[in-house]
Amino acid sequence: MKCNEGNEQLYRYIDGEMEPNEAESFAIHLDECEECSAAYEETIKIKEELKQYAQQMPKPKIDMEQIFLSAEKRGKNDKEEKSQVRKKILFVFKKSVSYAAVFVLGVGLYAVGSGMFGGSKSMGMNYRNSYGTSDGVQMQQSVESENLKNAQDAAASANSTGAKPSKTMPEGLKLSSDKIIYTGNMVIEVEKYEDARQSIALIVEENQGFVQSEEVDISEKGGYEYYTSFYKIRVPVSQYQAVTEKLSQIGTVKYSVQQASNVSYEYYDIQGDIEQLNIQKQRLLNLYQQANTIAELIEIENELTRLNTKINDYENILLNYDREVEYSTIELSISEVISKNALINPFDNLGKRIKEAFVNSINGLTTALTVVFLVIIKILPFALVAGVVFFLVRQIVRKRRIKKRVDSTLGE
Repeated sequence: MKCNEGNEQLYRYIDGEMEPNEAESFAIHLDECEECSAAYEETIKIKEELKQYAQQMPKPKIDMEQIFLSAEKRGKNDKEEKSQVRKKILFVFKKSVSYAAVFVLGVGLYAVGSGMFGGSKSMGMNYRNSYGTSDGVQMQQSVESENLKNAQDAAASANSTGAKPSKTMPEGLKLSSDKIIYTGNMVIEVEKYEDARQSIALIVEENQGFVQSEEVDISEKGGYEYYTSFYKIRVPVSQYQAVTEKLSQIGTVKYSVQQASNVSYEYYDIQGDIEQLNIQKQRLLNLYQQANTIAELIEIENELTRLNTKINDYENILLNYDREVEYSTIELSISEVISKNALINPFDNLGKRIKEAFVNSINGLTTALTVVFLVIIKILPFALVAGVVFFLVRQIVRKRRIKKRVDSTLGE
């Protein structure tokens, strides 16, 4: 239907002169055409006003069509602009509400679906300060090794059942002292770097220790050079606590950890292995004296070489354990703090800082867009389902509204 022919059809539709099929078709057109729909609403309003006016007049002879046309023409000029703006606003509002409803429904379906199928667990990260407080000290010490206890239980079980243990337990194991390795890690800030280095050297020397290694790092800030040193210090175990306490007094402790590792079971287990290997070695030496052929001598010598190598390796391990137990290790880092009186140029490396800020901003924007894109991709299937449901419901409501309007028109 052409809208410029709508006035004549509109009058017939309002007056109920159309056939049912034609009336239904015109009702659908009214639902789709904003201009004709507005004319329909305006005409109905004018018709109601005329009915009220006619009831007040004593049987007037009025040309209804002429009055209707002049009234329509009169009101159209005054209300056309306001009506069009109001309709556009209402149209945009309806569309926005529709899209928002589809999006919210999609999000809801996504949330329900995630809950039904296990969902996704929160990936939030719990940050913990593993360094402790700035001046605190964390002490971890195991007085008895769990492995040693398990080995003793296994040996006791084997003896009670009459089974032969796979390895002979050293007789003096329970009476031997624990082999404990103490290690420490400290980070200290100092006001005067050279004074701190001298203090460290003096503390180590007074306690019969030595500096195993020192690494120096130099950084520049505000035209000044600042030094950081990384020490590996070895001190007798008897002086370990005293040295750590004295080192903590040369500056401000930012991080401090002390650990104690009990290697008694490993130590005495290796001792037992060495004893067993020595027994095998003695047996091979006895066999070597009784060998009659060159082939037997060569075979015994090869086996003796293998045993000697293994015994030597084990003895080196025990020697290293003895060194670690006898001398504790302290890993120390000292850094020079920035002086409050140091003149710092605010424009130092300004170009580099601007570049870094720009790059960080771009990276942040890219990350945010990526997250938004992934969220949209996740919600898209649910939004499509929600859109289909919304469209079907809208069509049903629309058909009911058209049918109600046609029935109302035909009833008049």
